[in-house]
Amino acid sequence: MKRIVSAVFHLLVIAALTNALTLLLRNLRILRRLEDEPPPADECSSPKISVLIPARNEESDLPRCLSSLQQQVYPSFTVTVLDDGSTDRTSSIARTFSDADDRFSVMSGQPLPEDWAGKPWACQQLAGQADGDLLLFVDADTWFTPDVLSRTAGLMSRKQPGLFSVMPKQVAESFGERLVLPGLYMLFLCGSRLWNLEDPDHQEMAAANGQFICMPRHDYEAIGGHRSVRRQVVEDIALARVVKSAGYTLVARTAIDSVSCRMYESSREVFDGFSKNAYASMDERPATAVSAIAVMIATHIVPPVLLGRNLLSRNRSARSIALPAIEIGLGVTLRWLVSQRTGFLQRDSALAHLNAVAFVVITVRSMWWRYAGGGYRWKGRQYSTAGSRDSSDR
Repeated sequence: MKRIVSAVFHLLVIAALTNALTLLLRNLRILRRLEDEPPPADECSSPKISVLIPARNEESDLPRCLSSLQQQVYPSFTVTVLDDGSTDRTSSIARTFSDADDRFSVMSGQPLPEDWAGKPWACQQLAGQADGDLLLFVDADTWFTPDVLSRTAGLMSRKQPGLFSVMPKQVAESFGERLVLPGLYMLFLCGSRLWNLEDPDHQEMAAANGQFICMPRHDYEAIGGHRSVRRQVVEDIALARVVKSAGYTLVARTAIDSVSCRMYESSREVFDGFSKNAYASMDERPATAVSAIAVMIATHIVPPVLLGRNLLSRNRSARSIALPAIEIGLGVTLRWLVSQRTGFLQRDSALAHLNAVAFVVITVRSMWWRYAGGGYRWKGRQYSTAGSRDSSDR
């Protein structure tokens, strides 16, 4: 009986990893690059882009972001920074740019209403004063090559999506970043059917990256803007769902060579940031979270444990070594393929199974925050659920 259970377990694990590899290979084949999108044929008559940047205590990242926007070759754009109650030099840095370049402006955020999460409220305020035909929401920790706005305008003109988003290069320097960040793209590329993203008949496939979201003003206003996701901590995915449910098209591209982002600058920030988002991104469904944890343990944590135990056993067999070794190899292969396409260090693929441990810890911590820890926490704000706020400044 024990052998039967073991055989079934290994069969299921290998099947799950093979399915993930099949999805990944198909996704990588169809996923196109922003760098391959040509600019508009006539940029002088192309739509005006309003670049909108919510910023809360971003003094270390904002100069790089704004400097890269100053260098854009696209002729018609403005940049607005909303200072969302910063306690550092964010506002003064933004005003330095606005004083030197009339395309740049700064606005002070209004107090956070009780029924809004922080980022949706900041984005709603930014959109309210924007005058562009296209609204491009970017995070303050992103930066761009000079052709990004041109290529974005070209894609928006040709594809005419309701929402366009990119997968930037996620810069990872600390050990925590290198351990955890590739998992973000692994989960997306190994668990999604990207070929359904642009298909309006597949409402279940909706995704976006809040670091870079571009929408036509008309479509943004038609869905109610960020008001439609005002309580959402993970507002980007929620916004994509609203856009698609309204009948608009979603388009995504990789932008590894043209858009960069450093979300977090320490291992502590990585774990805090992902703890804020992990359970909320699962719609706070306990069954989904438990299932995800179970799959991660079975496919990425149990195989190395079994291999180590079997190697130390006197009664080991070729089968007891080969099966977990195959499973480990599949896991490392998934991480290597994702890293190759998304710009992470390929040698860090050896961390694939340790990444799984981090995923479990982060998900459990996120659930703890939700149910017993007083709510999700980020940048001095605390949310009791993925769709509400307890305190605006803590």
